[in-house]
This record gives sequence, structure tokens and C-alpha cells, in this order.
Amino acid sequence: MPPVPGPAAPLSPKLTPWDVSATVILCACIAASFIVLPGTEGSAVLVGVAGRTVEKLDIHENREATFRGEKGDMKVEVRDGRVRVVEADCPNRICVRRNPAD
Repeated sequence: MPPVPGPAAPLSPKLTPWDVSATVILCACIAASFIVLPGTEGSAVLVGVAGRTVEKLDIHENREATFRGEKGDMKVEVRDGRVRVVEADCPNRICVRRNPAD
């Protein structure tokens, strides 16, 4: 009969100085990416109808545009870098009551 193996030795990883250094450097890089990299500001808003983009509006150009959707028309206003829905034919008009998006 072959010998029966005993219980497996518990795994106890030993951290080397390299492991500690690599972990500290990785954490520092992640933290620095949040501090150093500037946030990006969008320059346009994409208007979609039925899952496809129908127009791209520059948020730095003040204007109004009307779009025909599945449930009626929607009038969108771009003013001072903000976008809002001015009028909509939908029954509950939640989008009209929302604050402008930056």
C-alpha cells in the first residue's frame, strides 16, 4: 500500500521587502493619479433617440434645439455650459423639472 499523505502544511506567505516596497509604490501611484491628473470637462452633449445619437451639441454655444422622440417632441436648451430640457411631450415631465446638467 502506498503511504497516506499527512495533512497539508498551512500556507503562510512571507512578505519580502520587495513585496512591501511594491505595495507602497503602487498605492502612492494610485493616490497621485487622483491628485495630479486633472478632471476632464466635457465639451459636448450627445442627444440620443431610440438608442442612437441624432445630434452632438457644443456646450459652449448657447442654443435651443427640438428633437422628435418615440413619445413626442423634446426641446433642449444649452446655455452657459449647462444643458436642460425646456419642454417635453411626455406625460410626467420629470426631465423638465430637473436642474440643468453641467
